[in-house]
Parts: sequence; structure tokens; C-alpha cells
Amino acid sequence: MCLWLGAMEGRGDRGEKPTFALTNPAAMPEAIGLMRYLSGVYGSRVLAGHQHSYRPDVADRELAAIRESTGKTPAIRGFDLMDAINGRGGPHVERALAWGRDRGGIVQLCWHWRLGGKPFFSDHRGHSRFPEGEPEDHPAINADLEKVAAELKRFADARVPVLWRPLHEPPGAWFWWHTGGPERYKRLWRHMHRVLVEEHGLNNLIWVYSTSDQGGPEAVEWYPGDDVVDIVGVDGYGGDWTRYWTGLTALSGGGKMIAMTENGPIPPWDESSPWLWTMIWNNEIFAARTPDELRRHFNDRRTLTYDDLPTACDGKGRRARSWADIE
Repeated sequence: MCLWLGAMEGRGDRGEKPTFALTNPAAMPEAIGLMRYLSGVYGSRVLAGHQHSYRPDVADRELAAIRESTGKTPAIRGFDLMDAINGRGGPHVERALAWGRDRGGIVQLCWHWRLGGKPFFSDHRGHSRFPEGEPEDHPAINADLEKVAAELKRFADARVPVLWRPLHEPPGAWFWWHTGGPERYKRLWRHMHRVLVEEHGLNNLIWVYSTSDQGGPEAVEWYPGDDVVDIVGVDGYGGDWTRYWTGLTALSGGGKMIAMTENGPIPPWDESSPWLWTMIWNNEIFAARTPDELRRHFNDRRTLTYDDLPTACDGKGRRARSWADIE
């Protein structure tokens, strides 16, 4: 069962214009409203995004630089649950809640998953590996999923829909969730989906599958399936925009909206590759963007920024609308 958005009642053959259904039949009205909004702008506009730095002071400087260069604020802000569950602390949950709940901005959450508190890198930076045994039965995996569910529940309780982007960048070779191969990766994704949606009732999540910029058509074998993915994207730093788009279209036959879930250089936008959103990464990646590059993107007539959102606050801090009101 799917919640169909827009005028079409089904997807028909795989080459047909997609209907962009949420995969969760129990999705909360706020998630349905956000998906309706994204479906409505897809193909004609692109939402500008920026990934919050790990350090709040750096994130504030980067956001100020965007505003100074462009006069605009991103429509989407990306945050990371990396340190939310392992005792390291970190400001991302509180800041993401404030952005979505108080400001009406769109929240994207990724998770650099320190399984059991260990490094998330599998290369020379961490040497972590996909654990032995069945992912569904692994104690550390299940313990961490319970902890992250508690953090995500804070967003559900606040009626904040979330673009949830876990287990990112397959078929890369630098995170531990890449090291078990595509079949175990897909089992882990589907197990996470079952735990968060079916067991914990987190009906505010819009599931985003994002490949690495090495993916292209090769990412198809890692794709968890249309029934557990709402939006597909790429973390694209190499600038091979056509290959990225072709590879993402191959994942579901064009049946999912396509986003630039992380980027360094800002991708060109046109009707042949109408990215749903962009997400400029932080720190040195952000520092490499010039004021002119930011100005062109944020002030393009096709770019949507925070003030364009139907949920944005007015000058007195009042929310215009709830995502649940979007029809």
C-alpha cells in the first residue's frame, strides 16, 4: 500500500513519469505534506541546502557567509547523528530540532555510524569492518538502532518530518557498512527500516538512499528496493554530473525523485537533470566555494531558499503553515 501524491494513480511502466509515493502507508501528515511539496517543485525548481559543520561555530560562520554573499538562507539544512548516541555529545539534534520545529526549515539527517562507539571509517582512518554474523541479530547493531530511534522520536514527537539518509555512499570502500558487500548492506538497510518504522513507529521519516560519486550504474546492486526508499541521491564531488544522473535513474527506472545529497561544486541544473536539492558540504569543501558561485546558485530564479518555503517564519517568528497543511 502506498500514499500516492499528485494526479497519477500508478507508475505504470518503468519509464513513465513517477508519482513519488511515500513507502510508509502510516506516514504522518507532516511527512506526507513535505513529500507533496517536494513532488510539486521537482522538475522545475531546486532547493538550496547546506550541511551543518560538526562544530557549531564553524557552522554559524558558514551560514553567515552564505547570507552575506547571497542575501539568502538555505531551504534545507543537513545535520549528522554521528555523536548523538555514543556519549560524545554534539549539538546536531538540538539544532536540527530548532531548524525544523521552530523555523519551519527542511531537515536532512545523515548518520556517520560509530557502531558500538568505534570509528565509522573502514580505511586507514579507522579500520572498522562489517561485523560477523547476521546483521539482524547483531547486539551492537540492535543496541545502536534502539538509541538512534530514541533520538529520531524527538523529531516525530515534535511533528518534524525528516529526510533520513542513513548508510550513505555505497559502493564506496571507506565506511564499515560498505565492507560486507551489497547483499549484507541491503539486509542492514531493510533491518533498520523495519526497526525504525515497524517497531518504533517513526512515521516522520522520508527515506533517502544516496550513493557515492563512484556509484553511477554500479550502485544498482546495492539498492535496497523501491519499497524501502523514497528518494535517491548521490554524494557528488567529482563533477561527473551526467554519469551520476544516469546511474540514479537506473536504480528505480526513474520512479524516484533524484537529489544531490552532498556536493562540493554546485551541479548545473536543467530539465535533463533537475536535481531536487543540493547540499553543499561543510568545512574545507565549503571554503572552496567562491562568493560568486554561491550567489549564482542561491539567486537563480529556479532556486528555492528558506523564504520560499510555505512553512517559513515571518519577521515576527511565526510559522506560516505546517507541513501537514500542504495539499
